Amino acid sequence: MPIPMNLRPLALSVALVLTGLPAVAATQTYDMPSAPLGQTLAQIASDAGLILVVSPGLVANIRSSPVQGDLSPEQALRQAIGDHPIQLQKNANGSYVALAKGEDSALNLATIDISGSDLQGRLMTEGSGSYSTGAVSAGGKAPQALRDIPQSISVLTRQNIEDQGITNMEQALDKLTGITVVGGNSVDTKFYSRGFEVTSVQTDGSAPGIRQQNYQSLPDMAIYDHVEVLRGSDGLFSGTGEPGGTLNLVRKKPLSYNQIKTATSVGSWDNYRQEVDVTGPLAFDGRLRVRGVFATEDRDYFYDTTNSRKETYYGVLEADLTPDTLLTLSGSHQWRKIKGYWDSGLPRYDTGEDIGLSRDTSLAADWSTANYATDEIFVKLEHTFNENWKVNGSYTRYSQDITHNIGQATGTIDSTTGQGSLFSRWGRDYSIAQDLYDANISGHLQAFGLEHEVLFGIDHQETRRGFESYRLGMANIAVDPRQNDIDDQPMGAMPGIYITFPAWNQRKSGAYATLRAQLAEPLKLIVGARYSDYNDNIFSVLPAYNLDYPTGGKDSGVITPFGGLVYTVNDQWSVYTSYSQIYTPQTTYLNSGHQSLKPMTGDTYELGSKAELFNKKANLSLAVYYTKRENEAMQLYSETVANTANPCCYEAAGKIVSKGIDVEITGELLPDWQIGAGYTFNINEQVKTSTASNRGKPLSTQTPKHLLKVFTSYRLPGGLDHWKVGLGANIQSRNYVSGTSSVKDTFGNTIDTSVPYNYEQPGYAVWNALLDYRIANHWSTSLNVNNIFDKKYYRTVGSNSIDNWYGDPRNFTLTLRGTF
Repeated sequence: MPIPMNLRPLALSVALVLTGLPAVAATQTYDMPSAPLGQTLAQIASDAGLILVVSPGLVANIRSSPVQGDLSPEQALRQAIGDHPIQLQKNANGSYVALAKGEDSALNLATIDISGSDLQGRLMTEGSGSYSTGAVSAGGKAPQALRDIPQSISVLTRQNIEDQGITNMEQALDKLTGITVVGGNSVDTKFYSRGFEVTSVQTDGSAPGIRQQNYQSLPDMAIYDHVEVLRGSDGLFSGTGEPGGTLNLVRKKPLSYNQIKTATSVGSWDNYRQEVDVTGPLAFDGRLRVRGVFATEDRDYFYDTTNSRKETYYGVLEADLTPDTLLTLSGSHQWRKIKGYWDSGLPRYDTGEDIGLSRDTSLAADWSTANYATDEIFVKLEHTFNENWKVNGSYTRYSQDITHNIGQATGTIDSTTGQGSLFSRWGRDYSIAQDLYDANISGHLQAFGLEHEVLFGIDHQETRRGFESYRLGMANIAVDPRQNDIDDQPMGAMPGIYITFPAWNQRKSGAYATLRAQLAEPLKLIVGARYSDYNDNIFSVLPAYNLDYPTGGKDSGVITPFGGLVYTVNDQWSVYTSYSQIYTPQTTYLNSGHQSLKPMTGDTYELGSKAELFNKKANLSLAVYYTKRENEAMQLYSETVANTANPCCYEAAGKIVSKGIDVEITGELLPDWQIGAGYTFNINEQVKTSTASNRGKPLSTQTPKHLLKVFTSYRLPGGLDHWKVGLGANIQSRNYVSGTSSVKDTFGNTIDTSVPYNYEQPGYAVWNALLDYRIANHWSTSLNVNNIFDKKYYRTVGSNSIDNWYGDPRNFTLTLRGTF
């Protein structure tokens, strides 16, 4: 029997669910120690084969009483609950529901038929207490079990986020398997997967947006339930982008019960933060539900001068318009101001040698500022026709406005004279607005005695950007970073506009279709294709020189295919293989016939195995992959083409290869022991490129060959069960940069470009720890210690002149959490 629409929010928040109502054994022998109450209740219900429904918030942060003796399942449930203010209600159909004492249930559980147990089918991770999940929306428009997706996907759950004290997206991706974070000021950050930059970003599996400007401020994690990343080509649902992967952010949803959560933290370098999260039914017997999240943060950094203040607001409303129709409305606003802002990082000597600056060095003036205002509106309508067919449509409006008033030092240091670093002021105004539309219909078909799934959809993206750079006639002041006297440099006059973009627009439309055909009981074939049209229009102006540059072009009818096979070996293991493709437009590059080049394509071949282990409480994945990106623009000769500034003339002939291994395990290995661990091995290589000296070199030298990320936590047994301890590490092999130095004189003129350099960051390990104490049923406190051994290292190595960033020194965060 299907779940009525007015009960679906409860079904989504169910922590303890089992199928069927078999005859329950009269008694059995129990010997269960104290454990998280939700886990104990689930185990009792599972062993007895009964249905038990309970909201995760009701049992959050509560330990069960020991369960011992020859007991009936009901007696065992009641013994586990003990003297906690929770009542157990038995329904006429033999199912049970757990409620707060004094609360009356109006639910008719005889109408609920919920399948699955533990993590199975669970998309939202809040309240699960797990470092894994049963379903994801990355790689598809509807939640799918990880085992059913023939691609590599990693998830950072809400429990893992809280245990590691993660508050922003940069920190979150730094903990995800296979992701390399490049940058150091929490704004100018890029993310790489398998050697390619990740530029495609989805929210709740909707149409993808783009993130191609690294100075866009990253979102706060307070509004998200979890983060998913699909590694490899994702052309079926992303269309354009790099073959490294796609990021999917899953927002928090309203709950069907009242809950208030608070988190107050204080940390190193005057880091103060407050979060408040309120949710519950609003009206119409729970058919209207709401959630609001507020977060504020005021923090300094380990380097001098810089301070960041931000506020985040998020609201979401869910309404059951009919028993089969769900409307979701949400909006968010984030405001942020950074004082002492800098995006240059540290320089090096022209030979590549480290200058040896201390970690607290900043090359920014104290008046240097960056301001960000980010807004997002999301609307989604879902309608279920029957138990087989469903349709939904969504619209997202995302916008961000950025203003920079920058005063900082940049420039390679001459190893002989000590000169080359120049302080200057310039400005930057950037705005981006994206409108994203998506609609699809999905359903189940019966054919040849087996069930199959189909999905058809369309999406559309419109992106408008504006940009002005103020750096014409910059006044350069010679400085010496080794003296660290830059913060009190005078502001001076703002330079004139060097370049502006009156038009910087992109439009992308597509249609996609997939078929998940059950060829036999253990074998499933997934095939799909996407049709895409792409159009960009870029118009830049250099006012002082009376020059303008119109560029852009179109790609029409681009087809990106997908295919995969999943073979179910047994209840735990499956093996898979897949082929996926994505494309990157090259409309601004012209061939010898003065036509736009055809797109680059990224093809990914993957072979792997996935497993649901330890009673389906943990997920294991192993994969080998091979990616080739072809048709990159290679210059043949230079020619000016009338009426366009599109560069000419090129051929689509470049080739990049990336190959490696992914291994990951997440979830509960033993009672109270959670782990999230992933190892990646990657080799990426430029096979064919217009610069002969680059052939055979990595595309991304920032991507380490070996990368291991792990975090594990354990709730102590017996009388120590108020304590939880955790330990984690990011361990990677070396990375490096090479090139030719460009040294400038005190007037900013280049005087030497002939000094080659090649330097590396040796491999390193950064260890982190957690100590958590449950004060009472609704309160807990935790201490996070990051970089326990105070390892000094460069998180990012850039060039000789800029972009060398130290990793954070040892730091502490103390957090007090409450759940009501």
